[in-house]
Amino acid sequence: MRESLPNPLFSTATSALGFTLIEKEQHEITPDFKVLDTLERVRYQRYLNPQKQLEFLTGRTFLKNVLAKYLDVLPQSISLSLTANGKPYLAKSAGINVPFFNLSHAAGHYLIGLSRYPIGVDIEPYRWVELMRFRHFLSQGEYQQLTELPEIEQSKMFFKLFTAKEAFLKATDKAYPLDAIQFQLNNQEWQLTCPESSFQFTQTNYEGCCITVCTNM
Repeated sequence: MRESLPNPLFSTATSALGFTLIEKEQHEITPDFKVLDTLERVRYQRYLNPQKQLEFLTGRTFLKNVLAKYLDVLPQSISLSLTANGKPYLAKSAGINVPFFNLSHAAGHYLIGLSRYPIGVDIEPYRWVELMRFRHFLSQGEYQQLTELPEIEQSKMFFKLFTAKEAFLKATDKAYPLDAIQFQLNNQEWQLTCPESSFQFTQTNYEGCCITVCTNM
């Protein structure tokens, strides 16, 4: 009998968007080297920073355990394929409803999005930022709108924009260059103005972090 997924942090599984978010803290995940396949073990060894090794192993352990419960298989039996841009995915299998998924982690939070559609997720802790340091990340219009906000709101709205762009890049597998992606701030919400697309965004706050989910129906 299929083991149930962990309780979702946020779910719209019954809505048109149809995605589920699952979150765990780093201390709740026991890194398991056995879940890594041969190529993943090579990648693990290439990380020179022990913290980066731990983050990669923790993320893969969490991801494969979630997918294993979804597919009713063992975590170590899951082998992920990679797109040309390095985005992991599950190859389609006859008779199996393979989900789209995406993983993000920051500040000890690990987040997985599952969907019937292409999905990108991003999580970032809110903190003060100097906008000029991220000028390369912002269009002229985005930078102008941010600088026109009260200073106390600038960093918060920056991370709402930052996570939206990151989630879009991940959902589209970097199909667009950064300078081709533009948002406009309307009523305290960032709306994608370029490129035109059917992607939709959902944002929520969680333990001092901004989470953005980008899905395409």
